[in-house]
Amino acid sequence: MEIVEDICNERYTDFMAGHGHSGKPLMLWAARQYCRMTLREIGELAGGMDYNAVSMVIGRFEKRAKKEGKN
Repeated sequence: MEIVEDICNERYTDFMAGHGHSGKPLMLWAARQYCRMTLREIGELAGGMDYNAVSMVIGRFEKRAKKEGKN
């Protein structure tokens, strides 16, 4: 969480509450990749997000990262 806060130069609570901020999908993806948390666990920690919504956010993040990596 602290690393993402440093990257985004914002507090976790600020970017998790907002819509369209790049910190939120990064945080959800990192929790899945590096902490091996379940989608349900991530959703609970993200303020009660449904696990399907977490999955969709992570999927869009990965797709966007792959697309931007090709440019």
